[in-house]
Amino acid sequence: IHSSKERNQNPHKADIRPPVFLMPGLASTRLVAWKFKKCKAHHALLSDIKVQDYVWMNMNLLLQMATIDVSCWSSCMTLGLNQTDGILDDSQSDRNKNGTSSAKSGCKLRPDEGLDAISSLAPGSLSSELLVGGTNTVYAWLTQWLADNLGYDVGSIVGLPYDWRLSPDVMEDRDGFLTLTRRRLEAAVKSNGLPGIMVAHSMG
Repeated sequence: IHSSKERNQNPHKADIRPPVFLMPGLASTRLVAWKFKKCKAHHALLSDIKVQDYVWMNMNLLLQMATIDVSCWSSCMTLGLNQTDGILDDSQSDRNKNGTSSAKSGCKLRPDEGLDAISSLAPGSLSSELLVGGTNTVYAWLTQWLADNLGYDVGSIVGLPYDWRLSPDVMEDRDGFLTLTRRRLEAAVKSNGLPGIMVAHSMG
């Protein structure tokens, strides 16, 4: 609580809240494609996975894969040896024999960024609302409640999305996740001038 003298000196002090850090659990961060992956080679009715497509979760992709062929999506989600990007299926291996490098054939997923990445896994998707309903929502309701009832905003709520497929040491080696998280926590605490509150569940 800030004194009236402090509020008079800096009226923005009245709006400062203890920063809240939201750490999602297993499978609770959206994963985005950062490499084109051709799926039509598996079946003509499948959609290719394009750069910046949501792969986890993308209900349209999941429905296609569940009803037609799951191998393209599952190979994209699956990590390779030593938790590297993507694995090669048989059709890709054949293409490699014909001169296409494995680096171009695999799938590269990275966690989406910001609060939105851990609010809803498949935002704006009618199929996700019909099929998975509330399980589509991660921290969206909590974020809305904090904003509506306690005056929180983007300056005082920090989302911490990560690639939940990785072990912590690989998260750090590949994405610098632990180092960046520490810096974000320290910066938010310093900016708000109050101790932070960590909210986590499951693997978080």
